[in-house]
Amino acid sequence: MNCQEALSLLYEIIDKEASEIEINEVQRHRERCQHCFEVYRVETAIQDFINEKLKDGNPSGSLEALKAKVSLKLDEIDGQQTAKENRPFFRRTAAVLAAAASLVILIGGAFFLRDLYWHQTEYLPLEQAHVAIADDPTVFVNDAGTFSTILRVRDELGYDVSASVHGFSLIGGQHEEIMGVTMAHFVYSHGNGIVSVFVAPSEQFEISNDLKDGLIVRNQIIFFDHYCRGCHLVFHRAGPAVVVTATTDHSIELLDFVPGHTII
Repeated sequence: MNCQEALSLLYEIIDKEASEIEINEVQRHRERCQHCFEVYRVETAIQDFINEKLKDGNPSGSLEALKAKVSLKLDEIDGQQTAKENRPFFRRTAAVLAAAASLVILIGGAFFLRDLYWHQTEYLPLEQAHVAIADDPTVFVNDAGTFSTILRVRDELGYDVSASVHGFSLIGGQHEEIMGVTMAHFVYSHGNGIVSVFVAPSEQFEISNDLKDGLIVRNQIIFFDHYCRGCHLVFHRAGPAVVVTATTDHSIELLDFVPGHTII
């Protein structure tokens, strides 16, 4: 499946009401061409469209309203193109892409704003805290402060932080206020690779329900995986603590990066 086919799938969904669409085809394309779906926001619209259709055999009012808006927009663009060139709209690749962009504004705006809101509130502060030290992690080198932070995390949250994890060595740690929560921030390095580890009290810092689709179980630990363009975040619970690992290096396997263990 190429980009044009992926975008055209949106129109096929409208025509067939998603009953015969294989979502795996779209997923495979997304995995190969994330940028395409980042730009046009087609993936989210398709996923929600299909999920709602398959969830209930009787289309809801919101689904019918969505279909009506999309069909109306397609008719509008189709009429404009046909009047200008006397050619069917969907035969022109450039027009298909233009329509996709227009549809994004129409039906993808809500999805985009929702995603943007969640990113700004749930993920961006952690990413910024990591990026702030990624270029020069030596600013975290403070043996006394690091030792104090390790002891505080152990005493208050029952979490014992490891000095090394899969070849990465602990550089330093300190407490910071992020998203209104005081949490420990540890930094690990291995060559040019840098990983931040945030340890926060679970009663003050909750893992977003928005991450439920990214749930992965490995070694009896439930991880919540989140990718964005700039950063990779992995969340998991450890007793009364929530542990978050972060890196801008997508070659680092964060699901294997468990920086400590519960001692309570």
